[in-house]
Amino acid sequence: MSMALDQVATAQVWVVTAVMSAAVGVLGLVSNKWTMQPVLFVLSVLMVVPLGMEGHSASGGDHDYGTNSFLWHLVFMVLWIGGILALIAHGRRLGPDMAMAVRRYSTLALVAAGAMTISGLVNAAIRIEFSDWFTTRYGLIIVAKTALTLLLVFFGFIHRQITIPQLGKKPQLFLRVAIIEVAVMATTAGVAITMGRTPPPPPRDPNLNSMQIVMGFELSEAPSWGNMLTQFRFDVMFGTIGLILAALYAYALWHVRRRGLAWSGWRTTWWMLGSLGLTVFMSTGTGMYIPATYSMHMLGHMVLSMVIPLMLVLGAPLTLIMEAFESGRPGKPTIHDWAVALTKSKILGFITNPIVNVLQFLFFFYVLYLSFGLYQLAISEHAGHVLMNFAFLISGYIYFWEVVGPDPIPKRSKTLIRLGILFASMPIHLFMGVYLMQLNEILGLQYYLSLEIPWDHDLMQDQKVGGGIAWGFGQFPLVIVFGKLFVEWLREDRAESKFYDAKAEVDGDVDMEEYNKMLAELSRRNNRGN
Repeated sequence: MSMALDQVATAQVWVVTAVMSAAVGVLGLVSNKWTMQPVLFVLSVLMVVPLGMEGHSASGGDHDYGTNSFLWHLVFMVLWIGGILALIAHGRRLGPDMAMAVRRYSTLALVAAGAMTISGLVNAAIRIEFSDWFTTRYGLIIVAKTALTLLLVFFGFIHRQITIPQLGKKPQLFLRVAIIEVAVMATTAGVAITMGRTPPPPPRDPNLNSMQIVMGFELSEAPSWGNMLTQFRFDVMFGTIGLILAALYAYALWHVRRRGLAWSGWRTTWWMLGSLGLTVFMSTGTGMYIPATYSMHMLGHMVLSMVIPLMLVLGAPLTLIMEAFESGRPGKPTIHDWAVALTKSKILGFITNPIVNVLQFLFFFYVLYLSFGLYQLAISEHAGHVLMNFAFLISGYIYFWEVVGPDPIPKRSKTLIRLGILFASMPIHLFMGVYLMQLNEILGLQYYLSLEIPWDHDLMQDQKVGGGIAWGFGQFPLVIVFGKLFVEWLREDRAESKFYDAKAEVDGDVDMEEYNKMLAELSRRNNRGN
């Protein structure tokens, strides 16, 4: 057992999954509040992520495509199968609003079916040739899985056309169809599991170079503005996330317009720049070179933590949700109610506390680059690159959310305090750039040597360039942040002035009279003392 945990990656992955499952189970037992449901939902979906990072998809050429497409596949499989099982349990206990739940699940199942089909085909296409689909065991498994998936789509069609319209009169009809559907889902999942135990056919190109094996793809030239802007390789993970964020924002905007409400064009522009900018940045040469050189990694760190999050924050997505959707009835919360609950969350209040917020923003910078072993570990695997990029995005979003975000959060600090925090935190952030430029030990040396970069590449000089990027790049978002905070400060000052002017008109400026009396009294006392 201990030997397996020390040497076998699969065993380690299953231990992580088991720990996460236990945590979700315990939290589900001790908390029955509806405000905890989104947290449990996110944690339950994240449980499958470690499984997606290990296996055939995580090795060989194009393994970045294989791993990322497999992760999407697993996530939507969990939503599809887990959703139908939850509906069956809800129906067996004669739970309320069954028709509404089935309609919502039907939409989710349709999206999940499409996502699983696309991700499955992408994963299969990079593993084997189409001619091997019907001549090898691995290919036949893919064919069987595809056929079973289409059968599940057919069951979804039956639900939409026959079951849902009759749920009001025959609620038991759903259970009959759903139980058969779950049986087919279990068969599909069983077939899919055999793929992880069946060796795929030999790779198309058995002569992969070191860069293709380590990164998943090859770069033949040194990074330049020309090839960074002209090269394109769609990022299946972050490119897709950017498109999804843009689509969801547009969907919410459509709801706002349908309700007859107005929405700021500037906020829409900022969000689209952030979401679509994420897709473009990670899918062009800029994103492709991130795992290849330290300087490009640092450029990616700066953009993902200081540019993209700032743009997304200025889009005010939480406020848009509250404007786009109506509140639900008591005990039946909608997405509007989830958003309102988040703005009052004690956990969010703690995270966005100025001190905590600054510490978490600087933590990922200093711990990652001051700990030589941690950086080497993080960049050695594709999973490490993915997790780092997510950490940069989330950390940056939380930081700017508290500093300049228009969305409401618990106990937001006054503008002058936030300006002070910005002045205090940025020099510390810039100091790391100076430290990296003076560092004489190469970070991630073994990883960068393993790439066998084909162009003339000085690792030490490249690291100093990366330090220069860290030192100088922060000035771009600071212009926007300082500008917005300065405008907010002026607005607060004007609002306070108007308040005191209105108060003076009502009470005859009692505060000023009392202040003058106090000064006069102090003057008389001083005169007596003299």
